[in-house]
Amino acid sequence: MIEIDLEKEGVRGVNSRLHALPKDTNERHWLIKNPMGQHAIACGLDAPIMVEIGGHAGFYCGGMNKHAEILIHGHAGPGVAENMMSGIVRVDGNASQSAGATGNGGLLVIKGDAASRCGISMKGIDIVVGGSVGHMSAFMAQRGHLVVCGDAGEALGDSIYEAKLYISPSSPASSRRPRSRPIRRSSGASARPASSIISTSITPTLTEAIMDPNTPRTTPRKSATFDDYTLSEIRRAATTGIYDIRGAGAKRKLPHFDDLLFLGASISRYPLEGYREKCGTNVVLGTRFAKKPIELKIPITIAGMSFGSLSAQAKEALGNGATLAGTSTTTGDGGMTQEERGHSKTLVYQYLPSRYGMNPDDLRKADAIEVVVGQGAKPGGGGMLLGQKISDRVAQMRCLPKGIDQR
Repeated sequence: MIEIDLEKEGVRGVNSRLHALPKDTNERHWLIKNPMGQHAIACGLDAPIMVEIGGHAGFYCGGMNKHAEILIHGHAGPGVAENMMSGIVRVDGNASQSAGATGNGGLLVIKGDAASRCGISMKGIDIVVGGSVGHMSAFMAQRGHLVVCGDAGEALGDSIYEAKLYISPSSPASSRRPRSRPIRRSSGASARPASSIISTSITPTLTEAIMDPNTPRTTPRKSATFDDYTLSEIRRAATTGIYDIRGAGAKRKLPHFDDLLFLGASISRYPLEGYREKCGTNVVLGTRFAKKPIELKIPITIAGMSFGSLSAQAKEALGNGATLAGTSTTTGDGGMTQEERGHSKTLVYQYLPSRYGMNPDDLRKADAIEVVVGQGAKPGGGGMLLGQKISDRVAQMRCLPKGIDQR
């Protein structure tokens, strides 16, 4: 066993040593001492090794794991084994929220309890929780299995796709039933009691909640932050469930061309002459921290448009165009295609919460990473990917059923 003192080497130093290991390494057993709740310990591993963490770990421990077996001798913070691809992650204690979120494969075992959103948007990972899980666990779960030996919070399996959930028959969650629709039970699960398998939302619909006389009523009151119109819009959206931003234009007043004032002084200067003055349009990104900064010939880039919303041929064309213009293009949220990578000199990999098409191997092929914090306005149908666009290839990359509208 090889021992590493994280307090001395730091997270970056420890992870760098583990990342440098080849798949055929003989150094297969590692012990990380003094973790002290540090974040991102042993994430992105890509070798069949065993890593023991001798204490509590912070968020994203074991994230994007491939092949490795990671044993946490303590509790784990948010996002343990998030986006895990294969291998095993075991937690001796409890796990915070989003354990195993968006996991594509492998096994996550939590001996204690897991907080809210356990297995949210899981895409093939198997999760076993010895205790209970919090609310919204397995929300939008696409594939894989979630086994809970204890109880489960509200909205278990809400908006589930094809994943299977197994809940202890003694859990109160196993006896809950929706008020207006039957529970869809997972196929191939006859070995377990029917009451222990839940594959849809266990919360009442909005209309039922409004009509229920037991639903508490609150009296509208003035706010020091929002005006009356904003408050009325919040109540309208909560009642109808309809987005305020739809295909009817922006809410705020936009400037008109009549509002523009051109100052003569700003256009009096003679144009630049190429043989006297040079106008440089090149831009360098990542000069402060990146080991390999990106240099673009123009300060204009192609934003992310996903494979699925666009065809492989369209992504290839964008890559060619960006290369000819001397700029970068972005993958979007559908993952990286071979066509796009092959024809893009500079390709930015978009990394977003849904992790559609996320693959650590493709992430390493990118020239830069774009982290999505939020989404902009979506007119018309919003972020809907129509079923006729969900081909075999798109469905395989996104771990989604073929031919069904996706949001």
